[in-house]
Amino acid sequence: MNNMKKLRKENKLTLRELSQLVTINYATLSRLENNESQLTNDYIGILTKFYNVSADYLLGISSIPNLVPVLKLPIYSFIYGSEPTLRKECFLDYEIAPGDSGVRHSIYLVNHDDSMKTSGIVKGDLMIIEFTNQAENNQVVIIAKDNDPGIVRRVIITEQNTIFIADDEYPIITNTTEWKILAHVRHVTRAIV
Repeated sequence: MNNMKKLRKENKLTLRELSQLVTINYATLSRLENNESQLTNDYIGILTKFYNVSADYLLGISSIPNLVPVLKLPIYSFIYGSEPTLRKECFLDYEIAPGDSGVRHSIYLVNHDDSMKTSGIVKGDLMIIEFTNQAENNQVVIIAKDNDPGIVRRVIITEQNTIFIADDEYPIITNTTEWKILAHVRHVTRAIV
């Protein structure tokens, strides 16, 4: 009997949330958790890296996780759509997150432009984002429309309306019925140049 379900529950993840974070099909994860399928080396590698445990612990051979607990978040190159979608082809790797970086349901997202340069977020930075469709005034958020990739902007909320602005020459976005907030930025890790 493996420790997959135990690890998932300890990390307060649903099977669907885990499926999105590790990019393993929901049905496959369910079969693996219920010992209806064998864990392949690929799955063992993905899950031990995600949970930061030894293969022996994951497989139920050892009762000692054996590794120092850290928070590892998946890195994605893009998220898409007004309903955030994590696409398997956009998954890059995992990265250890700073201890004060936030919640387990966050991910790293690569920033692709310099629109928030004055705010200290530049092209290539890794942003820890927390999925939410709400934001506070002046918060840096990820927004998207339709099936387009998400972009970084600052939200400005007034009594009359909500707008999304960038730091530089990028246009102000005023159509908040078309553009949706997907997440807010919790932490930024500097790009390695």
